[in-house]
Amino acid sequence: MGTWRLVSWETVSPGGVSHPMGPGAVGYLSYNRGGRMSVQVMRRERGELADDGVMKASADRLRVVLGGYLAYAGSYEVDTAAGTVTHRIECALLPAQVDSELTRWFQVDGARLTLHLTPPAAPESGTGSRVTWERIA
Repeated sequence: MGTWRLVSWETVSPGGVSHPMGPGAVGYLSYNRGGRMSVQVMRRERGELADDGVMKASADRLRVVLGGYLAYAGSYEVDTAAGTVTHRIECALLPAQVDSELTRWFQVDGARLTLHLTPPAAPESGTGSRVTWERIA
């Protein structure tokens, strides 16, 4: 539980490491005692909209700005035996995510929380996606 600041979001493949939201991504993840959670992550270099905002922006511009932002909230459940946390999404920036569930495999090391987007791969495979957070509250 608590509030966590994004340290990194990495996808590792035999070809190297990539950062889906860029190497300077910013984000926060919160879990409360009542079983509620929220997450927001943004690409730092996602650009801006003109003063007239979303309603008059071109489709290409919206794609760049919104594609660089991830946000959802809902409830969560931890399965300590399996080492997983399941996010049950109730509201999201992307409508297709509403009413879905995302299961993440987790590891806690002191003030660091790592969520694996897929089961942690065998070390020799060298593949997988992970999001690392640092506790701030």
